[in-house]
Amino acid sequence: MHYLEDGQWKESENIVEPFPDGAISRRGPNQAIFSPNLNAESVFDIQTPDKKRIRGGVRAILVTDFSTGRSHILGTVKDNAPGKLFPPNLVVYADAFDGLMADVVLEWRQQHFTHDVVLRERPKLPEGFDPQTSRLEIITEIVDSPIPEIKEQPLEIKSDKPIKPVPDHVLIKLDSLSMIMGKAFLTNNSDRWIATDPGSIPEGASSVLKQWLVADDGRDFLVESISWQDAEDDFKKLPEGDQANIGKAKLNHQITATRTWPESAEKLKKRHPVQIAQTAYEGGGFVLDFIVIPDQEFPTVFESGKTYLIQDSFYSGGHLSFQPGAVIKYSHDTYLLVYGSVSFPECGTPVIFTSKDDDAFGETITAIDGMVAEGSDGEPSDQMAYVSLWLYYSYYNSYIQNALFRWAQKGIQYDSNPGTLTAHMISNSKIESSLIGIENNLPDSDLVWIM
Repeated sequence: MHYLEDGQWKESENIVEPFPDGAISRRGPNQAIFSPNLNAESVFDIQTPDKKRIRGGVRAILVTDFSTGRSHILGTVKDNAPGKLFPPNLVVYADAFDGLMADVVLEWRQQHFTHDVVLRERPKLPEGFDPQTSRLEIITEIVDSPIPEIKEQPLEIKSDKPIKPVPDHVLIKLDSLSMIMGKAFLTNNSDRWIATDPGSIPEGASSVLKQWLVADDGRDFLVESISWQDAEDDFKKLPEGDQANIGKAKLNHQITATRTWPESAEKLKKRHPVQIAQTAYEGGGFVLDFIVIPDQEFPTVFESGKTYLIQDSFYSGGHLSFQPGAVIKYSHDTYLLVYGSVSFPECGTPVIFTSKDDDAFGETITAIDGMVAEGSDGEPSDQMAYVSLWLYYSYYNSYIQNALFRWAQKGIQYDSNPGTLTAHMISNSKIESSLIGIENNLPDSDLVWIM
């Protein structure tokens, strides 16, 4: 039996521990260090499996009107914005900005790293800015990284004015790690923080446009943005803030003709111990996030007659081949996300995608120390994949054939931006005992199912 966990047959449990100088280390498939202060050159320092580093930190919150190019700073990181560790895996910088109350939440899990900005109060659109064409932007400086490999799709801005489509960098690959599409959504004040992986994001969440841009001085920035008009109803549910009491002369409230890149932060000269929280983080507010995942690329072939268990969600940007009779089983809320290409057998025994607890196909899952926490109880309805096969913003045409999808919240999901032209076909396949058979988010692409 083949157990697929985080792209490894077996891996040690991740550990969070404070360093003597106050930094926080996260150990696992990739290593990371988090700064005790958000006002630092390197707030997150992630080491890839190839020993390369991704370092940087959020710098500012802006609003930019894409019809005019004008920009306005809503908030910049405070001089002193200490982090607090919420065991086991959250680092929170609360009320971290001058000009707008917002938290920054860093979370490290076995299969991904997330960087969330949580707006705690209502942002205000400057006079003369059009909500149709304005976007709230989170500006993160990347001070060190491998050379990015970018997949770009055009994103059309809905407006009565003629505006060219905006490049959306739907996939930014940094060595063996990738940044995928983030989401924006509202959470209640009473909500305890939940991981913002795709399996836990609420329905109706808005997609966050992502761009890797280079400033005139050569600095690299990740710009995440959300349509003001799309988020306006959620903004109105946030409490009003005291915009007049900004408390910092460095915050520039002048409207500029173009986007203004924030200043770089300095390296920390003095570190303070990181406090450990005694209660759970309650993340009520409007959340914008980016997600960094390992591009596991393993296995590339799901072989005939073998059973694979996906305990933690699996990602691949290469080519995945499914052979006749391969059985892929899922723990609850997991998924197989592909932003490369796939191939299926024309004939023979169907490829099976099903629940970990579905004993009708493949080998019965049993508990194994250090690898599989729980064996099958024979009741598949409580162990359903979030998405069995997720074709994510791919440039490739796809042909799914000779496959059976069972016991999933969604059998198949397709995603692309408006203006992306691809063709997708399904034939000789079935979807059974699933809440949603196919979620089709292909505005301008063809999807054909041949029964």
